[in-house]
Amino acid sequence: MPSQANAPIDDGDDDDDLLKPERKRRYPWVLATVLLLLSVAGGAVYGLVKTGRLDPAALPFVSSWGTGAKSPHARPSRASFKETPLKGYASTAFEVDANFQKSGLWQLLKAEFPDWYKGAVDEAAKMKAVGADDDAISLFLMQRMVELRRKNAALAFAANPAALRHIAQTFIDNLGALTKVGTEACYRFISAGETDPKMIELMRSPEHTTSMQLQIAAVVAAIVDGRKTQNKITPADRKDYDVLAGQLALRGWSPADLALFDDARALAQAPQQKVCQMVQDWFAAQLSVKDQEVQTRLFGATLKPLIGD
Repeated sequence: MPSQANAPIDDGDDDDDLLKPERKRRYPWVLATVLLLLSVAGGAVYGLVKTGRLDPAALPFVSSWGTGAKSPHARPSRASFKETPLKGYASTAFEVDANFQKSGLWQLLKAEFPDWYKGAVDEAAKMKAVGADDDAISLFLMQRMVELRRKNAALAFAANPAALRHIAQTFIDNLGALTKVGTEACYRFISAGETDPKMIELMRSPEHTTSMQLQIAAVVAAIVDGRKTQNKITPADRKDYDVLAGQLALRGWSPADLALFDDARALAQAPQQKVCQMVQDWFAAQLSVKDQEVQTRLFGATLKPLIGD
């Protein structure tokens, strides 16, 4: 990937709150990993992780924009994120590129990862030319985006804390938007991630594409910022998780809730609505942590499923 150090996008519109990481919003995820991360707040799972009895890296997870250095690139407009990135397929790369550049997400990816973008455009054109249907092309492109964030996960975690906060905010925002579609949509994102057929369907819908694009854009922006910032995050410790547990208690989590999240088998049987709400609570609680250093250390652990797996 080219190593241009660029910053997130801004069209100069002060009303463009969706693109500003300082605003707490909501957003996307994979069930087995959620079970682990949610249980950490109870304390018992923290001990299991530390003693090696549970390995977060071995669990499946999914994916998202932040602040950073000044960028020479023009920022996509807010309106451009209402244009789905999963349409406009044609049999020539020229046509595909022209159609893709209507979408804010593709504008961002072309500016920051031009070689990767060219490869995606060329392959989409080849697939269309040999008769691939739109569903197959859409799945291919979403898989490529997942591969991109995974490959650059270390750079995302080297971004400034505001960029990491924004990833969490857009994640909660997306989950909130999916919940409005229905509990099943939220749960399927948690269980299978952005390549789930239902998520691809929603990404292609003008009514739902914005929040999903911004989730991916948040991760891309963190990667871009991490190229220059090169921050290092100290691992979270038990005291940090105790702070998080306190925030969860303020949100109404009981000892029974914490016990539930310490039992992966029981949580897998919990109602979908409860799981979706608890995942949103988990990140909202972290965003409520006032000590920025504690918050950043927590994000260094809890955002891994959204970025690197």
